[in-house]
Amino acid sequence: MSEALWYTLNLLTRASRYNDWIFSHFRSYVGRRVLEVGCGIGTFTPYFVNVDQLVTIDIVREGVAWVQAQWGHLSHVIAFQGDITDSRTVTRLAEHAPFDTIVFFNVLEHIPQDDLALVNASQLLTEGGHVLIYVPAEPGIFGALDTALGHHRRYSRADLLHLLQNAGLTPLFCTPTNVLGMVGWWLDARVWGVSRLPIWQIRLFDALVPILRPVEHVIRSVWPMMPGLSLACVARKRPSPQLSGANP
Repeated sequence: MSEALWYTLNLLTRASRYNDWIFSHFRSYVGRRVLEVGCGIGTFTPYFVNVDQLVTIDIVREGVAWVQAQWGHLSHVIAFQGDITDSRTVTRLAEHAPFDTIVFFNVLEHIPQDDLALVNASQLLTEGGHVLIYVPAEPGIFGALDTALGHHRRYSRADLLHLLQNAGLTPLFCTPTNVLGMVGWWLDARVWGVSRLPIWQIRLFDALVPILRPVEHVIRSVWPMMPGLSLACVARKRPSPQLSGANP
């Protein structure tokens, strides 16, 4: 894990209002058997610890150790080092499958083979289960900050929808979010060329979330697909032909 990413994860873990805002997009789609892909240092793990089973993985050993230290005493929480694009990890995850919810929060952009990650996730998902995705949007604002954080890409809505369809997943919604945050990111990444988010920006943004959320709601009521810093997306696994009642 790069120094910039570790630094940013530590900052964002403390941004409770912002994290609540992100999770609010997905709350009603969280089931009882959850796989969290890319737990990092547990920024969003607390939102899932009250389910019946939580399996959480990350490719970084330090992140997994952090999660184990916090929630390893809970019998229904399992954390281990693994890569969702590695067949050995998928085999190990299959021992706990099927899952009714698989979470990728700020993760897909770090995975070189994001298409394979979603295909493997779909295989581990029960019929009708949901994949919850939060990713950076707008490829045009990709800059030095993205590179420092280990982002391989930022996503257009069309690109993400295409990936989901190819993985056998039906999008329920795929919505841009955080319009005002996109302005700050563009300044940081493309104008000032910073390689880490300034701590004062994170603290200020988190403090302003109670104001920014209703402003965003008003903007979306007028222009639902106005570009934003991120995309919030939920997709459902399509029934297999054998289970859909289709005749041969």
